[in-house]
Amino acid sequence: AGYGKSSRSHPDNCDFDSHVQRLWKLLEKFEIRDICLIGHSMGGDITTLMCASDSQGVIKKYVNIEGDVTQFDLTFSSKAVEAANRGDFLAWFQGEFMNTIVLEKLGERFPISARRYYEDLKQCDPGVFLANARELVKRNSNPSLPGEFKSETGKIYAGLLLPRVYCYGTLSLSADTLRFLKENRLDMKVFEDTGHCPMIDKAAEFYSFLYEYIGRL
Repeated sequence: AGYGKSSRSHPDNCDFDSHVQRLWKLLEKFEIRDICLIGHSMGGDITTLMCASDSQGVIKKYVNIEGDVTQFDLTFSSKAVEAANRGDFLAWFQGEFMNTIVLEKLGERFPISARRYYEDLKQCDPGVFLANARELVKRNSNPSLPGEFKSETGKIYAGLLLPRVYCYGTLSLSADTLRFLKENRLDMKVFEDTGHCPMIDKAAEFYSFLYEYIGRL
């Protein structure tokens, strides 16, 4: 809700818990059980919370594609919050972010996924984007947490009991986040020479892995 054509609905509740509740209602309405859940980027944060709230064992496997698990990969979200604090979020969002960062810089390295992301941003509700950016920063940069890693979402992900795998591109994920994954002995699937969207920029390799992983369900 708040993204793509669903942005026209102007959701009153765009926080992650509301996203999770809507997903559970969708599964309940269509009586769907025994699923492999897949979440990318912010969707990885939302689906991590969904896995943690699965009291009935509906989710059998979980594929997290570069969801936030530490405070070290909040680049866009942090910039959005900084722009809002300066009072020029909309100008930053429509100018520097969409055109300079996404279309030009990312577009030069990852032309397919960057163009798709740019088109997605054109349709999303900027207010929802900012609200979600604030929540990403809040959930993943909690100074009260003990230890080096300050992500509430990361601690939840590390503590999940269901089979799960964390997918990432070598040109995207920070070394600190990779260290977190290794220290917690979490299953990983690495995609070489690609960035934040391996399912787009390395589609053949990604879906070959995904179908094999689901097939073991």
